[in-house]
Amino acid sequence: MTRQLIAAVTGALLGCCGAASAQVGVVPSAPSPLGMTSPLGIGPAPAVPPTGIPLGATELTSPGVSPTTSGASPLGPAALGVYAIAYNVMLMPLARIAQPIVEVLFPAMSRIQDDRPRMAAMWLRANRMIGAITVPAMVGLIIVAPEFVATLFGEKWAEATPVIQILAWVGLLQSLQRLNSSVLLACDRTATLLRYSIVVLAASVVAFVGGLHWGIVGVATAYAISSTIVEPYYTWLTARVLDLRLVDFLRSLAGVAQATAGMAAVVLAAKMWVVPADLPAGVRLLIFVALGAAAYLALVAWRSPELRRDVRGLRRSRSAPAPQPA
Repeated sequence: MTRQLIAAVTGALLGCCGAASAQVGVVPSAPSPLGMTSPLGIGPAPAVPPTGIPLGATELTSPGVSPTTSGASPLGPAALGVYAIAYNVMLMPLARIAQPIVEVLFPAMSRIQDDRPRMAAMWLRANRMIGAITVPAMVGLIIVAPEFVATLFGEKWAEATPVIQILAWVGLLQSLQRLNSSVLLACDRTATLLRYSIVVLAASVVAFVGGLHWGIVGVATAYAISSTIVEPYYTWLTARVLDLRLVDFLRSLAGVAQATAGMAAVVLAAKMWVVPADLPAGVRLLIFVALGAAAYLALVAWRSPELRRDVRGLRRSRSAPAPQPA
């Protein structure tokens, strides 16, 4: 057991170092640990059930620790399979939603890197657009996780439900940090980014090791606590470079947060008092998603009308010609 624990922690360290180095442009971003062999060559990660979700296909990796970065984790293959499902579900909004927006906006931010007020405004708008999708998606996933797991993975993977609910919070936090490294690099703050990467590495390893005693739920909870501490620090670092306050960032997301709270209330009410519990899980999931989407779209149009302007600005940024070299 001791050798397995050492191997697991060492593998996690290697995975974190690769992700941290990738953030500052030192090495290419490492592939997802799921479905890959251990960095130590100890063995493959556990298999996960076939589903409609492309598990292991994402190109994004979190800078935090996942037990799946090492095939020799003391958690065991069954627990790792459960964690693998939850971890990939958490990464989906980052890969499918946040990253495409980052790819569109980074060239635009590079063109205005000497204009800090404009860059600050663009950073706030971009995060609001990302949050307008990922925040309600992750909050909704926390609520409908039992139906989600039963429908997409089957009842035998019900153990993944609490892990998905915990990691959905991590996904929400991390989705709002996707532009930070681009801002810091454009503002020539590579040293700041490197220091943050070291902080993330240390916090993630401590969380991983500390949570092992309580199994996959303990690891996920410790990772969520660690992310709740370090991710706002990352936001604060970026806001300071742009001459903003953390409250400016929070205020830009106020309308999205209010709309999400209303959506959550509607879905929870339907789950507890309206939709029969004996309906098939897939039917319940469709009803909850439809109700949540309708409620959220109506509320966000009311509480955050500036999103329409943000989307139009994103389209202009995408179609704008690149500056010609001197």
